[in-house]
Parts: sequence; structure tokens; C-alpha cells
Amino acid sequence: MKFVVDMNLCDGHAQCTYLAPKIFEVDDDGVLTLRALAVGSEYESPELDQDLVEGVRDAANMCPVNAIRLVD
Repeated sequence: MKFVVDMNLCDGHAQCTYLAPKIFEVDDDGVLTLRALAVGSEYESPELDQDLVEGVRDAANMCPVNAIRLVD
């Protein structure tokens, strides 16, 4: 399973950082970043390790602007 983040939709609510902290973080300026990655307007992840899927699924479900979606 992979996930896609549409950075144009992201409003920086940061719910994902609590649900999948190994993937998502907010920088000092309050901008969502993906740990150790610089991304443009949209990012598609590589295949997720199984131990990360549940957190990313929860983050996608809780995102108030639906900026995160799962893909097979």
C-alpha cells in the first residue's frame, strides 16, 4: 500500500503528525513535511512497511481536508 499527499489541499491541521509520526511532521514554520523528504505539490510514497499502514490509514481518515489518500 502507498499513500498520496496533495500539498495544495493541506491546511496544516497536523492531525496526521499525531497518527503517523514516523511519516509526517510539521516544520518550524507550521508547514507539513514528510520526514526526510522534500516534496512538491503532490507526493506519492513508495510501498509502506506493514507497521506504518495503520497510522497512515488513520491519518488519511482524520485529515479534515482529505489531503491524504491511500492507493494500492
